[in-house]
Amino acid sequence: MLTKYILRVAVAAATLTFSAGAGAAEQYRIMMMDEAFFPEVTYLAEGDQIIFVNMSGETRNIAAADESWTVTDLGDGAEAAVTVTQGMSESYKTATAQGDIAGQISFNGATEVAPAD
Repeated sequence: MLTKYILRVAVAAATLTFSAGAGAAEQYRIMMMDEAFFPEVTYLAEGDQIIFVNMSGETRNIAAADESWTVTDLGDGAEAAVTVTQGMSESYKTATAQGDIAGQISFNGATEVAPAD
């Protein structure tokens, strides 16, 4: 009887581990600097979460190029989360005194760079 219980628990644990691992969302930090986003391009999947971190020294807004999502009044040192959804705009920007700075998300995955010889 105890053996059957242990076997069931082991099967349930394995099932949950493999099902959660394959579809688990990731968090990616994007720093908003004075004159740039870092990284400029972030490779994501649907369900992932972008954490914008304002390191610009002033309060700023971030908006998708098509205005489909925005982060408003993000103070210096503050963070804001945006969940990645299918079809969301892949370009975003913030306004500075010198003009707009832009960043981008990509659903295509990063390309590998061959090592230099």
